[in-house]
Amino acid sequence: MSPWLNAMDADLPAAQFGAIEQSLWDMMEVRQADQQGARFTEEVALNDNKNTESADLYRLFVNQAALRMPAEQTKPKIAIVTASSRDPFEAVDFYTAVFTQAGAEVIWLPLDASYQQARYLEHQQIPGCQQLAQIRADRGIYDRERIYPQLTQKQQRYCQTPQLVMDDINAVQGLFFNGGDQSLTLAALKTPVGHDSEEFVLIRQRMQTGRLIVGGTSAGTAVQSGGVFNGRPIPMISNGWSETAFERGVFATDAPAAYCPNRQDCGNGLWGSDVTYQAGGGSGLFSLGIMDTHFSERDRQPRLALLSALTGTRFAFGVDEATALLVRPTAQGHELRVAGQSGVYVVDSQSSEYWQQGNKRRLTFLSHYLLDGDTMLIRDTVSAPEFTLVASKEQDSLAVPGEWRKQLNKYCKADKVINWQQDNMAIVVQSESQTRWFTRKGHCGYLNLLVGMKN
Repeated sequence: MSPWLNAMDADLPAAQFGAIEQSLWDMMEVRQADQQGARFTEEVALNDNKNTESADLYRLFVNQAALRMPAEQTKPKIAIVTASSRDPFEAVDFYTAVFTQAGAEVIWLPLDASYQQARYLEHQQIPGCQQLAQIRADRGIYDRERIYPQLTQKQQRYCQTPQLVMDDINAVQGLFFNGGDQSLTLAALKTPVGHDSEEFVLIRQRMQTGRLIVGGTSAGTAVQSGGVFNGRPIPMISNGWSETAFERGVFATDAPAAYCPNRQDCGNGLWGSDVTYQAGGGSGLFSLGIMDTHFSERDRQPRLALLSALTGTRFAFGVDEATALLVRPTAQGHELRVAGQSGVYVVDSQSSEYWQQGNKRRLTFLSHYLLDGDTMLIRDTVSAPEFTLVASKEQDSLAVPGEWRKQLNKYCKADKVINWQQDNMAIVVQSESQTRWFTRKGHCGYLNLLVGMKN
Protein backbone atom coordinates (compact mmCIF):
# COMPACT_ATOMS: atom_id res chain seq x y z
CA MET A 1 0.00 0.00 0.00
CA SER A 2 1.16 3.54 -0.67
CA PRO A 3 2.57 5.26 2.47
CA TRP A 4 0.54 8.40 1.95
CA LEU A 5 -2.63 6.35 1.79
CA ASN A 6 -1.66 4.50 4.96
CA ALA A 7 -1.37 7.81 6.72
CA MET A 8 -4.76 8.98 5.45
CA ASP A 9 -6.82 6.96 7.93
CA ALA A 10 -5.01 4.40 10.07
CA ASP A 11 -8.27 3.30 11.70
CA LEU A 12 -9.90 1.98 8.53
CA PRO A 13 -10.32 -1.83 8.38
CA ALA A 14 -7.87 -3.35 5.93
CA ALA A 15 -10.57 -4.53 3.54
CA GLN A 16 -12.29 -1.13 3.43
CA PHE A 17 -8.95 0.62 3.04
CA GLY A 18 -8.00 -1.64 0.15
CA ALA A 19 -11.28 -0.85 -1.62
CA ILE A 20 -10.63 2.88 -1.28
CA GLU A 21 -7.13 2.45 -2.66
CA GLN A 22 -8.44 0.45 -5.61
CA SER A 23 -11.04 3.11 -6.46
CA LEU A 24 -8.27 5.73 -6.54
CA TRP A 25 -6.13 3.57 -8.83
CA ASP A 26 -9.09 3.02 -11.16
CA MET A 27 -9.85 6.70 -11.45
CA MET A 28 -6.19 7.67 -11.92
CA GLU A 29 -5.57 5.07 -14.62
CA VAL A 30 -4.45 6.60 -17.91
CA ARG A 31 -6.28 5.39 -20.98
CA GLN A 32 -3.83 3.91 -23.47
CA ALA A 33 -4.78 5.03 -26.98
CA ASP A 34 -3.19 5.96 -30.29
CA GLN A 35 -3.36 9.39 -31.94
CA GLN A 36 -6.73 8.53 -33.47
CA GLY A 37 -8.13 7.60 -30.05
CA ALA A 38 -8.25 3.84 -30.63
CA ARG A 39 -7.45 1.84 -27.49
CA PHE A 40 -4.17 -0.05 -27.45
CA THR A 41 -4.67 -3.78 -26.94
CA GLU A 42 -2.45 -6.16 -25.02
CA GLU A 43 0.12 -7.94 -27.17
CA VAL A 44 0.35 -11.73 -26.94
CA ALA A 45 2.75 -14.12 -28.69
CA LEU A 46 1.61 -17.65 -27.93
CA ASN A 47 4.27 -19.29 -30.10
CA ASP A 48 7.01 -17.47 -28.18
CA ASN A 49 5.89 -18.80 -24.80
CA LYS A 50 8.90 -20.39 -23.11
CA ASN A 51 6.57 -22.87 -21.41
CA THR A 52 5.54 -24.79 -24.50
CA GLU A 53 3.31 -27.18 -22.57
CA SER A 54 1.26 -24.30 -21.25
CA ALA A 55 0.74 -23.03 -24.80
CA ASP A 56 -0.10 -26.57 -25.94
CA LEU A 57 -2.97 -26.74 -23.45
CA TYR A 58 -4.66 -23.77 -25.11
CA ARG A 59 -4.26 -25.53 -28.45
CA LEU A 60 -5.63 -28.73 -26.94
CA PHE A 61 -8.75 -26.86 -25.80
CA VAL A 62 -9.22 -25.42 -29.29
CA ASN A 63 -8.79 -28.89 -30.83
CA GLN A 64 -11.43 -30.30 -28.48
CA ALA A 65 -13.80 -27.52 -29.50
CA ALA A 66 -13.10 -28.28 -33.17
CA LEU A 67 -14.44 -31.83 -32.66
CA ARG A 68 -17.83 -30.26 -31.98
CA MET A 69 -17.97 -28.04 -35.08
CA PRO A 70 -20.76 -28.46 -37.63
CA ALA A 71 -19.54 -29.70 -41.01
CA GLU A 72 -19.83 -26.32 -42.72
CA GLN A 73 -17.69 -24.52 -40.12
CA THR A 74 -13.98 -24.07 -40.84
CA LYS A 75 -12.73 -22.79 -37.47
CA PRO A 76 -13.93 -23.57 -33.93
CA LYS A 77 -15.69 -20.78 -32.06
CA ILE A 78 -14.73 -20.20 -28.44
CA ALA A 79 -16.39 -17.86 -25.98
CA ILE A 80 -14.39 -16.39 -23.13
CA VAL A 81 -15.83 -15.23 -19.81
CA THR A 82 -13.50 -12.95 -17.83
CA ALA A 83 -15.71 -12.50 -14.77
CA SER A 84 -13.13 -13.97 -12.35
CA SER A 85 -11.19 -10.70 -12.40
CA ARG A 86 -12.10 -7.79 -10.15
CA ASP A 87 -12.00 -5.77 -13.37
CA PRO A 88 -13.59 -8.14 -15.91
CA PHE A 89 -12.49 -6.00 -18.87
CA GLU A 90 -8.73 -6.10 -18.31
CA ALA A 91 -8.28 -9.77 -19.28
CA VAL A 92 -10.33 -9.66 -22.50
CA ASP A 93 -7.39 -8.76 -24.76
CA PHE A 94 -5.19 -11.54 -23.42
CA TYR A 95 -7.63 -14.41 -23.79
CA THR A 96 -8.92 -13.17 -27.12
CA ALA A 97 -5.38 -13.12 -28.49
CA VAL A 98 -4.37 -16.46 -26.95
CA PHE A 99 -7.29 -18.41 -28.39
CA THR A 100 -7.14 -16.59 -31.71
CA GLN A 101 -3.47 -17.56 -32.06
CA ALA A 102 -4.36 -21.11 -30.99
CA GLY A 103 -6.66 -21.35 -34.00
CA ALA A 104 -10.11 -20.28 -32.83
CA GLU A 105 -12.63 -17.59 -33.61
CA VAL A 106 -13.14 -15.84 -30.28
CA ILE A 107 -16.21 -14.20 -28.75
CA TRP A 108 -16.17 -12.33 -25.45
CA LEU A 109 -19.31 -12.92 -23.40
CA PRO A 110 -19.92 -9.86 -21.18
CA LEU A 111 -21.25 -11.97 -18.31
CA ASP A 112 -20.29 -10.89 -14.81
CA ALA A 113 -21.92 -10.08 -11.48
CA SER A 114 -22.80 -6.54 -12.63
CA TYR A 115 -24.50 -7.85 -15.76
CA GLN A 116 -26.60 -10.30 -13.72
CA GLN A 117 -27.54 -7.57 -11.25
CA ALA A 118 -28.66 -5.31 -14.08
CA ARG A 119 -30.67 -8.09 -15.73
CA TYR A 120 -32.30 -8.92 -12.39
CA LEU A 121 -33.44 -5.30 -12.07
CA GLU A 122 -34.80 -5.41 -15.61
CA HIS A 123 -36.90 -8.44 -14.66
CA GLN A 124 -38.28 -6.30 -11.81
CA GLN A 125 -39.29 -3.64 -14.35
CA ILE A 126 -36.42 -1.40 -13.20
CA PRO A 127 -34.04 -0.01 -15.88
CA GLY A 128 -30.96 -1.87 -14.65
CA CYS A 129 -29.03 -1.84 -17.91
CA GLN A 130 -28.96 1.96 -17.86
CA GLN A 131 -27.39 1.76 -14.39
CA LEU A 132 -24.52 -0.59 -15.28
CA ALA A 133 -21.81 1.99 -14.56
CA GLN A 134 -23.22 2.63 -11.09
CA ILE A 135 -23.71 -1.10 -10.45
CA ARG A 136 -20.05 -1.69 -11.34
CA ALA A 137 -18.98 1.13 -9.02
CA ASP A 138 -21.05 -0.36 -6.20
CA ARG A 139 -19.05 -3.56 -6.73
CA GLY A 140 -15.71 -1.75 -6.59
CA ILE A 141 -15.13 -1.40 -10.36
CA TYR A 142 -14.72 2.27 -11.23
CA ASP A 143 -14.47 4.40 -14.35
CA ARG A 144 -14.25 1.51 -16.80
CA GLU A 145 -16.33 3.36 -19.39
CA ARG A 146 -13.39 5.70 -19.96
CA ILE A 147 -10.74 2.96 -20.11
CA TYR A 148 -12.70 0.33 -22.07
CA PRO A 149 -15.40 2.20 -24.00
CA GLN A 150 -16.07 -0.51 -26.62
CA LEU A 151 -16.26 -3.33 -24.07
CA THR A 152 -18.53 -1.48 -21.66
CA GLN A 153 -20.76 -0.47 -24.58
CA LYS A 154 -20.99 -4.10 -25.66
CA GLN A 155 -21.99 -5.15 -22.15
CA GLN A 156 -24.74 -2.53 -22.09
CA ARG A 157 -25.96 -3.54 -25.56
CA TYR A 158 -26.10 -7.21 -24.59
CA CYS A 159 -27.81 -6.34 -21.33
CA GLN A 160 -30.52 -4.45 -23.21
CA THR A 161 -30.84 -7.27 -25.78
CA PRO A 162 -30.07 -10.46 -23.78
CA GLN A 163 -30.90 -12.70 -26.73
CA LEU A 164 -27.49 -11.65 -28.11
CA VAL A 165 -25.80 -13.58 -25.28
CA MET A 166 -27.96 -16.63 -25.90
CA ASP A 167 -27.18 -16.50 -29.61
CA ASP A 168 -23.43 -16.37 -28.88
CA ILE A 169 -23.64 -19.32 -26.48
CA ASN A 170 -25.52 -21.32 -29.12
CA ALA A 171 -22.90 -20.45 -31.73
CA VAL A 172 -19.76 -21.60 -29.91
CA GLN A 173 -18.18 -25.01 -29.37
CA GLY A 174 -15.98 -24.00 -26.43
CA LEU A 175 -16.39 -21.82 -23.34
CA PHE A 176 -13.43 -20.78 -21.21
CA PHE A 177 -13.35 -19.03 -17.81
CA ASN A 178 -10.37 -16.95 -16.71
CA GLY A 179 -8.56 -16.95 -13.37
CA GLY A 180 -9.06 -14.67 -10.38
CA ASP A 181 -11.84 -15.17 -7.83
CA GLN A 182 -14.17 -18.13 -8.31
CA SER A 183 -16.89 -16.43 -6.27
CA LEU A 184 -17.00 -13.69 -8.91
CA THR A 185 -17.23 -16.31 -11.65
CA LEU A 186 -20.13 -17.99 -9.89
CA ALA A 187 -21.89 -14.64 -9.56
CA ALA A 188 -21.66 -14.28 -13.35
CA LEU A 189 -23.64 -17.51 -13.77
CA LYS A 190 -26.24 -16.98 -11.06
CA THR A 191 -28.91 -14.39 -10.43
CA PRO A 192 -28.43 -12.13 -7.38
CA VAL A 193 -30.86 -14.36 -5.46
CA GLY A 194 -28.85 -17.52 -6.25
CA HIS A 195 -30.85 -19.07 -9.07
CA ASP A 196 -29.24 -20.33 -12.26
CA SER A 197 -29.27 -17.59 -14.86
CA GLU A 198 -30.85 -18.31 -18.23
CA GLU A 199 -27.38 -18.08 -19.78
CA PHE A 200 -26.01 -20.72 -17.42
CA VAL A 201 -28.98 -23.02 -18.04
CA LEU A 202 -28.17 -22.93 -21.75
CA ILE A 203 -24.44 -23.49 -21.12
CA ARG A 204 -25.18 -26.57 -19.02
CA GLN A 205 -27.65 -27.96 -21.57
CA ARG A 206 -25.16 -27.64 -24.42
CA MET A 207 -22.34 -29.18 -22.38
CA GLN A 208 -24.45 -32.11 -21.23
CA THR A 209 -25.45 -32.90 -24.81
CA GLY A 210 -21.82 -32.88 -25.94
CA ARG A 211 -22.08 -29.76 -28.11
CA LEU A 212 -19.91 -27.58 -25.87
CA ILE A 213 -16.63 -28.11 -24.07
CA VAL A 214 -16.16 -26.00 -20.93
CA GLY A 215 -12.79 -25.20 -19.37
CA GLY A 216 -11.01 -22.66 -17.25
CA THR A 217 -7.82 -21.76 -15.46
CA SER A 218 -7.31 -21.19 -11.74
CA ALA A 219 -10.63 -19.76 -10.45
CA GLY A 220 -12.19 -20.80 -13.75
CA THR A 221 -11.39 -24.40 -12.76
CA ALA A 222 -12.27 -24.19 -9.06
CA VAL A 223 -15.73 -22.77 -9.79
CA GLN A 224 -16.76 -25.94 -11.64
CA SER A 225 -17.03 -27.98 -8.40
CA GLY A 226 -20.59 -28.61 -7.31
CA GLY A 227 -23.58 -30.85 -7.68
CA VAL A 228 -24.00 -34.07 -5.72
CA PHE A 229 -21.82 -37.19 -5.48
CA ASN A 230 -22.81 -40.22 -3.39
CA GLY A 231 -25.71 -38.27 -1.91
CA ARG A 232 -23.52 -35.43 -0.64
CA PRO A 233 -23.20 -31.91 -2.04
CA ILE A 234 -19.81 -31.02 -3.53
CA PRO A 235 -18.47 -27.77 -2.03
CA MET A 236 -16.48 -25.08 -3.83
CA ILE A 237 -13.27 -23.95 -2.14
CA SER A 238 -12.91 -20.17 -2.13
CA ASN A 239 -9.90 -19.18 -0.01
CA GLY A 240 -7.20 -20.15 2.43
CA TRP A 241 -3.82 -21.57 3.37
CA SER A 242 -2.98 -25.15 4.34
CA GLU A 243 -1.22 -23.92 7.48
CA THR A 244 -4.27 -22.01 8.67
CA ALA A 245 -6.59 -24.92 7.86
CA PHE A 246 -4.99 -27.19 10.45
CA GLU A 247 -4.72 -24.35 12.93
CA ARG A 248 -8.28 -23.04 12.67
CA GLY A 249 -10.36 -25.49 10.61
CA VAL A 250 -12.51 -24.64 7.58
CA PHE A 251 -15.47 -22.28 7.34
CA ALA A 252 -18.66 -22.60 5.29
CA THR A 253 -18.98 -18.90 4.55
CA ASP A 254 -18.00 -16.25 2.06
CA ALA A 255 -14.29 -15.69 1.62
CA PRO A 256 -12.75 -12.76 3.51
CA ALA A 257 -12.22 -9.57 1.58
CA ALA A 258 -9.32 -9.72 -0.87
CA TYR A 259 -7.48 -6.93 0.95
CA CYS A 260 -7.64 -8.54 4.40
CA PRO A 261 -4.18 -9.43 5.85
CA ASN A 262 -3.48 -13.15 5.99
CA ARG A 263 -3.21 -13.66 9.73
CA GLN A 264 -5.36 -10.81 10.98
CA ASP A 265 -9.03 -10.59 11.89
CA CYS A 266 -11.06 -9.29 8.95
CA GLY A 267 -13.78 -7.96 11.21
CA ASN A 268 -16.08 -10.99 10.87
CA GLY A 269 -14.08 -13.51 12.90
CA LEU A 270 -12.15 -14.71 9.85
CA TRP A 271 -8.48 -14.28 9.05
CA GLY A 272 -7.45 -13.41 5.55
CA SER A 273 -5.76 -16.83 5.31
CA ASP A 274 -8.68 -18.90 6.63
CA VAL A 275 -9.97 -21.71 4.43
CA THR A 276 -13.51 -20.94 3.32
CA TYR A 277 -15.90 -22.77 1.03
CA GLN A 278 -19.37 -22.56 -0.46
CA ALA A 279 -21.29 -25.54 0.91
CA GLY A 280 -23.74 -25.39 -1.99
CA GLY A 281 -20.91 -25.65 -4.49
CA GLY A 282 -20.05 -23.71 -7.60
CA SER A 283 -21.38 -24.27 -11.11
CA GLY A 284 -21.74 -28.03 -10.65
CA LEU A 285 -20.46 -28.72 -14.15
CA PHE A 286 -17.93 -30.99 -12.40
CA SER A 287 -19.69 -33.09 -9.76
CA LEU A 288 -17.08 -35.77 -9.02
CA GLY A 289 -15.32 -33.84 -6.26
CA ILE A 290 -13.69 -30.61 -5.12
CA MET A 291 -11.39 -28.86 -7.59
CA ASP A 292 -8.29 -26.92 -6.51
CA THR A 293 -5.54 -25.26 -8.55
CA HIS A 294 -1.95 -23.91 -8.42
CA PHE A 295 -1.69 -27.05 -6.41
CA SER A 296 1.76 -28.53 -5.87
CA GLU A 297 3.33 -25.13 -6.41
CA ARG A 298 1.50 -23.73 -3.37
CA ASP A 299 1.49 -26.90 -1.20
CA ARG A 300 -2.29 -27.06 -1.06
CA GLN A 301 -2.49 -30.78 -0.21
CA PRO A 302 -3.34 -30.26 3.50
CA ARG A 303 -6.12 -27.74 2.95
CA LEU A 304 -7.75 -29.84 0.22
CA ALA A 305 -7.54 -33.08 2.21
CA LEU A 306 -8.94 -31.44 5.35
CA LEU A 307 -11.82 -29.81 3.46
CA SER A 308 -12.62 -33.13 1.78
CA ALA A 309 -12.67 -34.98 5.10
CA LEU A 310 -14.68 -32.39 7.02
CA THR A 311 -17.35 -32.06 4.32
CA GLY A 312 -17.66 -35.80 3.66
CA THR A 313 -16.55 -35.34 0.05
CA ARG A 314 -15.00 -38.54 -1.26
CA PHE A 315 -12.81 -37.20 -4.07
CA ALA A 316 -10.84 -33.99 -4.36
CA PHE A 317 -8.56 -33.00 -7.24
CA GLY A 318 -5.61 -30.61 -7.16
CA VAL A 319 -4.44 -29.48 -10.60
CA ASP A 320 -0.87 -28.24 -10.97
CA GLU A 321 0.11 -25.22 -13.04
CA ALA A 322 0.48 -25.71 -16.82
CA THR A 323 -1.54 -28.93 -16.38
CA ALA A 324 -5.09 -29.91 -17.28
CA LEU A 325 -7.61 -32.50 -16.16
CA LEU A 326 -9.81 -33.61 -19.05
CA VAL A 327 -13.15 -35.16 -18.08
CA ARG A 328 -15.14 -37.37 -20.45
CA PRO A 329 -18.35 -39.29 -19.69
CA THR A 330 -18.27 -42.84 -21.04
CA ALA A 331 -20.51 -45.90 -20.94
CA GLN A 332 -18.42 -47.16 -17.99
CA GLY A 333 -18.48 -43.96 -15.97
CA HIS A 334 -16.31 -40.84 -16.06
CA GLU A 335 -12.81 -40.93 -17.51
CA LEU A 336 -10.34 -38.32 -16.22
CA ARG A 337 -7.10 -37.77 -18.12
CA VAL A 338 -4.11 -35.66 -17.16
CA ALA A 339 -2.35 -33.53 -19.77
CA GLY A 340 0.51 -31.09 -19.49
CA GLN A 341 3.64 -30.24 -17.59
CA SER A 342 3.09 -31.70 -14.12
CA GLY A 343 0.30 -33.66 -12.48
CA VAL A 344 -3.05 -33.88 -10.73
CA TYR A 345 -3.25 -34.80 -7.05
CA VAL A 346 -6.22 -36.93 -5.99
CA VAL A 347 -7.55 -37.26 -2.44
CA ASP A 348 -9.74 -40.29 -1.75
CA SER A 349 -11.43 -39.76 1.62
CA GLN A 350 -13.56 -42.90 1.58
CA SER A 351 -11.49 -44.51 4.35
CA SER A 352 -9.98 -41.34 5.84
CA GLU A 353 -9.68 -40.94 9.60
CA TYR A 354 -9.98 -37.56 11.31
CA TRP A 355 -9.33 -36.67 14.94
CA GLN A 356 -9.62 -33.33 16.71
CA GLN A 357 -9.13 -32.13 20.25
CA GLY A 358 -9.27 -28.40 20.73
CA ASN A 359 -7.29 -26.85 17.92
CA LYS A 360 -5.18 -29.99 17.43
CA ARG A 361 -6.06 -32.02 14.36
CA ARG A 362 -4.90 -35.28 12.83
CA LEU A 363 -5.91 -36.72 9.46
CA THR A 364 -5.04 -39.82 7.42
CA PHE A 365 -6.22 -40.47 3.86
CA LEU A 366 -5.35 -42.22 0.62
CA SER A 367 -3.76 -40.21 -2.20
CA HIS A 368 -2.77 -40.53 -5.84
CA TYR A 369 -0.64 -38.30 -8.07
CA LEU A 370 -1.24 -38.77 -11.80
CA LEU A 371 1.07 -37.47 -14.52
CA ASP A 372 0.73 -36.53 -18.19
CA GLY A 373 -1.23 -39.18 -20.11
CA ASP A 374 -2.49 -41.10 -17.07
CA THR A 375 -6.22 -41.76 -16.75
CA MET A 376 -8.59 -42.43 -13.88
CA LEU A 377 -11.97 -44.10 -14.35
CA ILE A 378 -14.69 -43.44 -11.77
CA ARG A 379 -17.43 -46.00 -12.40
CA ASP A 380 -19.78 -45.10 -9.56
CA THR A 381 -19.88 -43.51 -6.14
CA VAL A 382 -18.56 -46.45 -4.10
CA SER A 383 -16.13 -48.49 -6.20
CA ALA A 384 -12.40 -47.96 -6.13
CA PRO A 385 -11.22 -45.86 -9.08
CA GLU A 386 -9.38 -47.62 -11.90
CA PHE A 387 -6.12 -46.24 -13.28
CA THR A 388 -4.33 -46.59 -16.61
CA LEU A 389 -0.75 -45.34 -16.57
CA VAL A 390 1.52 -44.31 -19.40
CA ALA A 391 4.76 -46.29 -19.52
CA SER A 392 7.13 -45.06 -16.82
CA LYS A 393 10.43 -43.49 -17.76
CA GLU A 394 13.45 -43.09 -15.51
CA GLN A 395 14.47 -39.43 -15.31
CA ASP A 396 16.24 -37.16 -12.89
CA SER A 397 13.98 -35.30 -10.50
CA LEU A 398 13.22 -31.70 -11.39
CA ALA A 399 13.84 -28.67 -9.22
CA VAL A 400 10.15 -27.89 -8.79
CA PRO A 401 8.28 -25.46 -6.52
CA GLY A 402 6.39 -26.91 -3.58
CA GLU A 403 7.85 -28.62 -0.52
CA TRP A 404 5.46 -31.57 -0.77
CA ARG A 405 6.44 -32.39 -4.33
CA LYS A 406 10.14 -31.85 -3.57
CA GLN A 407 10.08 -34.33 -0.69
CA LEU A 408 8.36 -37.04 -2.72
CA ASN A 409 10.60 -36.48 -5.74
CA LYS A 410 13.59 -36.89 -3.44
CA TYR A 411 12.44 -40.23 -2.03
CA CYS A 412 10.49 -41.49 -5.06
CA LYS A 413 9.99 -45.27 -4.99
CA ALA A 414 11.59 -45.56 -1.56
CA ASP A 415 10.15 -48.42 0.45
CA LYS A 416 10.22 -46.42 3.69
CA VAL A 417 8.28 -43.96 5.76
CA ILE A 418 8.86 -40.42 4.53
CA ASN A 419 8.24 -37.60 6.99
CA TRP A 420 8.93 -33.90 7.16
CA GLN A 421 7.86 -30.79 8.98
CA GLN A 422 6.05 -28.12 6.98
CA ASP A 423 4.88 -24.85 8.51
CA ASN A 424 3.09 -25.97 11.69
CA MET A 425 2.34 -29.50 10.44
CA ALA A 426 4.02 -32.88 10.69
CA ILE A 427 3.50 -34.91 7.51
CA VAL A 428 4.08 -38.66 7.12
CA VAL A 429 3.84 -40.62 3.86
CA GLN A 430 3.92 -44.41 3.93
CA SER A 431 4.16 -46.97 1.11
CA GLU A 432 2.01 -50.07 1.49
CA SER A 433 1.59 -53.25 -0.53
CA GLN A 434 -0.84 -51.60 -2.97
CA THR A 435 1.29 -48.48 -3.47
CA ARG A 436 2.69 -48.01 -6.95
CA TRP A 437 5.41 -45.50 -7.88
CA PHE A 438 6.31 -44.21 -11.35
CA THR A 439 8.25 -41.35 -12.92
CA ARG A 440 7.72 -39.19 -15.97
CA LYS A 441 9.06 -35.81 -17.10
CA GLY A 442 11.17 -35.73 -13.95
CA HIS A 443 8.14 -35.97 -11.66
CA CYS A 444 7.33 -38.70 -9.17
CA GLY A 445 3.84 -40.14 -9.52
CA TYR A 446 2.11 -42.66 -7.30
CA LEU A 447 -1.08 -44.58 -6.61
CA ASN A 448 -2.55 -45.62 -3.27
CA LEU A 449 -0.13 -43.72 -1.06
CA LEU A 450 -1.17 -43.38 2.57
CA VAL A 451 -0.76 -39.90 4.03
CA GLY A 452 -0.94 -38.72 7.61
CA MET A 453 -0.72 -35.14 8.86
CA LYS A 454 -1.18 -33.35 12.14
CA ASN A 455 -0.48 -30.00 13.74
